[in-house]
Order: sequence, then structure tokens, then C-alpha cells
Amino acid sequence: MDDATLREKIRTGLAAGVLPRKPPATTWTGPSSWKWKVCAVCGDRIQEGHCKVELNIDCRPPIYLHPRCHELCSEEIERL
Repeated sequence: MDDATLREKIRTGLAAGVLPRKPPATTWTGPSSWKWKVCAVCGDRIQEGHCKVELNIDCRPPIYLHPRCHELCSEEIERL
């Protein structure tokens, strides 16, 4: 998926409250240990063993992102 499409999905997720509008208190990066995690931005599965970014926000369940999706999301949050 190209960056323009991902950015549009991020803006939609931010507006809907699915994605955080400010940087989370805790962010973890590492290999995905479970094969059914889905990226909150692009909706694609994060393959087991592939790098994932996990955002922990308040008492909500973690949000999982691909590294590129996280990078673009961080840029969009900075623009708010």
C-alpha cells in the first residue's frame, strides 16, 4: 500500500479515535510473537516473527502497527 493511502487511513483512524491523537506513554518494538496480530492502520496481518510496534494507551487493549505504518502515524500526530 502506498504512503498516500496509508496517510488517509491514519487520518480516518485519528478522527474516529481508533488511533491515539498524542504519543502513547509506552511503545514496544520487537518481533511479533503471535500470528494473528493485525495492523491498526493498514489492516494487514503482522506475520509471526516480523517486527511490530505495540502502543499501550491507558487501559485500552494494545494497538499493533507495522514499523512503516507507525512512522507515518507518528508524522501525522505531529501535524495535529
